[in-house]
Amino acid sequence: MPFDRNSFFMTLLTPIAFSPGSVTCFFSPELKESPQETRSRGISINLIHGVTAAIRSTATSRIRLNGNDIDIAPVRTVIAGLAPEPVELQFESALSLGCGFGVSAGCVLTAAFAIAKRFDLGMSRDELGLVAHAAEVAHRTGLGDVAAQLCGGIAHRHCREGPLDCIQLTLPSQQIFFRAFSKVDTPEVLNSGDMLNLIRKEGDAALAWVDEQREILTVSGLLDRSLEFARRTGLLASEETATAIQEIVDAGGNATMAMLGNSIVATRPGSKKDDWDSCLPDTLGTRFI
Repeated sequence: MPFDRNSFFMTLLTPIAFSPGSVTCFFSPELKESPQETRSRGISINLIHGVTAAIRSTATSRIRLNGNDIDIAPVRTVIAGLAPEPVELQFESALSLGCGFGVSAGCVLTAAFAIAKRFDLGMSRDELGLVAHAAEVAHRTGLGDVAAQLCGGIAHRHCREGPLDCIQLTLPSQQIFFRAFSKVDTPEVLNSGDMLNLIRKEGDAALAWVDEQREILTVSGLLDRSLEFARRTGLLASEETATAIQEIVDAGGNATMAMLGNSIVATRPGSKKDDWDSCLPDTLGTRFI
């Protein structure tokens, strides 16, 4: 095999930013005139599996994920907005992109953090988060993952004072099992007015349920309510995903679709245990490492 100079030197780079992955249980989008004002109230579970980013200056900007060149549009937007010169960003993640685990938002967030660190931009955590959030919204790759991943833990995105306004819910820690089947075209869903109206209605109902249940909330209860949301909105459209969820529920577990992806998060694995991964929730949120 010929020597790949770029790949060799990228292995010498030290990751300097980390963002947890996240799975959204349910959400209620609020689209505004500007990406910075657009927000999505909801509940997300952050995972200790996530995205790390390393950075170096190059002649032309380049994005790589797990050693492969890739085009992530909101990352390009962040590079253009923050980097004073071309950079190469190297992302690593064990999670699948486009499958509902917040990998896109994780890449965008860690890109912003890595660029700020390398060029000593002096920007606050929330300032970097808002840059990442606006990029995600502009490309319709997400509406609320950035807020959740900045917060960490089991995040309640109430967005009372802006799109990043988020608190951690205090729930007993629990192992989360997950499996990805296939991607969902997030922009297609988030650009559909009729779908967004239905999601908003059902999301508002689910968030009202959270307020009612706040003193007795559990991860299991959140997953059950999330499954109800996924079914009522029609987001759970994959027969393969729906069948796998039902298998877990019939066995006494709790499971739901990871929004937005044909993926499952659950309190126990399915029958083919080798196809599942697991981890605990991440409580620290996006950070320098």
